[in-house]
Amino acid sequence: MTTPSREAALRGRRRRTLARKLTARFDAGETVIGDLATAIGRKPSLVRRLLEEAGVHTEHSPYIGADDDQLATCLAARHHQHGDSITALIHDTSLHRARLHALLHHAEQPPRRAKAATPPPPGTGQQYLHGASLRELERRTGIDYSTLATKLRAAGVPLRPPGRSPTKPDL
Repeated sequence: MTTPSREAALRGRRRRTLARKLTARFDAGETVIGDLATAIGRKPSLVRRLLEEAGVHTEHSPYIGADDDQLATCLAARHHQHGDSITALIHDTSLHRARLHALLHHAEQPPRRAKAATPPPPGTGQQYLHGASLRELERRTGIDYSTLATKLRAAGVPLRPPGRSPTKPDL
């Protein structure tokens, strides 16, 4: 016999009690669903459903109890007009990334793409091509390893496999 999941076990009076407690905390100013979910050890999607079941709908947080049109409009405004990132929207709303993208498309405003990589510091590409490792360049430039690799790739510099230098023969 299998044991019910934590979400499946939340029924009836226990579910309504938890929904009331979450509503009280939400109304007291804890408006980030992810934080509420972490505090009670439940998934953000469950916290969202419980708040909606309890009838929560506030003007300062239209992410709960709003229809898709309202939600899409609010998310698009935050993303495109205020510059909020997809990650920030996911944190605040606890919506799945695919759902968030669908809502942004629903608002006829696809998500902003990441900015083009800025070029690496002058001479960095040549130093790498002449044998400097990414770790050495990281120490010299103060630029993170992965960011430096991205900048070099964007500049057309072919990267070696990790641990290889131009002087080491490939086996």
